[in-house]
Amino acid sequence: TNGVYINARGNLTVMGLVENCMLHADGDIFLLKGVKGNGKTMITAGGNITAQFIEYSTVRAGGDIMADVFFKSKVICDGIITLSGKFSSVVGGSMSAVGGIECYSVGNEFGVKTEIRAGISPERLAEVVVMRQKIKAIQENLEKIKDGINQFDILGRRRGVNVQRDPRRVQLLRAKVRD
Repeated sequence: TNGVYINARGNLTVMGLVENCMLHADGDIFLLKGVKGNGKTMITAGGNITAQFIEYSTVRAGGDIMADVFFKSKVICDGIITLSGKFSSVVGGSMSAVGGIECYSVGNEFGVKTEIRAGISPERLAEVVVMRQKIKAIQENLEKIKDGINQFDILGRRRGVNVQRDPRRVQLLRAKVRD
């Protein structure tokens, strides 16, 4: 299968080698030979994906993924990635699986960058980063509000004036409660 786009509502089985394709199935995908993606192949399944090997491809599964070898591919899995076989390996690319990853070998001695994440999806990881940035911004704003309230109190003590009901100070207190 070379250069085709397939969108299946159920399961999808490919008997031959997959090259330069876009494959999508709402169910499971069975790739009986393997995938030589040349960086242009995208495979997405709502369910499981099973292949002999996957090279230079982007793969996304809502279920589990089973293969022998992954080479320089981007793999995202909501279930478990299982690399079976005595010499199963991941070399290059990135791989993440919410349910975990089972494999014999990861990376190689030549320094090809290989990223592995288990227990969290890249989307959730990105959400965590955004939430941390928002928390930091709120904390910084809260510190500015506290500093403004302290400045009112210091100024009031210096002048011998009660600033407790000053509308600007009350506005800062309201902002502090909101944040």
